[in-house]
Amino acid sequence: VARIESQQLASLQAREQGQAQWLLDLPVRNGQDIDYWQLFMRREQAMQPEQAEKDKRWLVTLSVDLDVAGKLAIHIDHSERRTSVKLFSEDTGVLQWVAQKSAVLEAKLSKAGIENSEVEGYFGALPDSLQPNVGLPGVSATA
Repeated sequence: VARIESQQLASLQAREQGQAQWLLDLPVRNGQDIDYWQLFMRREQAMQPEQAEKDKRWLVTLSVDLDVAGKLAIHIDHSERRTSVKLFSEDTGVLQWVAQKSAVLEAKLSKAGIENSEVEGYFGALPDSLQPNVGLPGVSATA
């Protein structure tokens, strides 16, 4: 409960600062167990008000740990001009599957009206530069 409240407070703080962002832990049933998938979404807007509607940018990160594929992080960067999907995994089989299916996914995105998309797989964990930057209330990063 404390974690949910902290996430809600962080979203509220971001909203008060003119940002839109959400961090959610999604409970997903896995047989008798419940796994938690972490979903982070943030909307960024252009600095000039006249460009704000046109230059909206969404950043979405989904982190999961699946029995069949291990830890995965999927980072989506979507704007009016392009969409980038980056999947990070330490399982080479998953990365081979992504390489084989990326053209199919790009075609499906295009058919859905999302042009200029690219889908790529990377070995390893989600890099720090793409980690969701969520300041939780009452939590200090410095000791």
